[in-house]
Amino acid sequence: MCKYYDICLFIHCKLQGKPELAEEVTKAFCLTDPLGCARYKVADSLGKESVSANLYPSETARAEAEIAAKR
Repeated sequence: MCKYYDICLFIHCKLQGKPELAEEVTKAFCLTDPLGCARYKVADSLGKESVSANLYPSETARAEAEIAAKR
């Protein structure tokens, strides 16, 4: 389980009202591969407050660019 799951605004806010999609994303990233999640990468590298509200879990290239730009 992802260590940021309880505070992930993507899962708990952006996907609110979309239970099937939330379950699919949770299985794919939160439970199975948290290290492959773009939001996890940014939170772990720059701090949870640095995660953009509109960053999708699959946008790893964008996450890596954000991390590189802020280092």
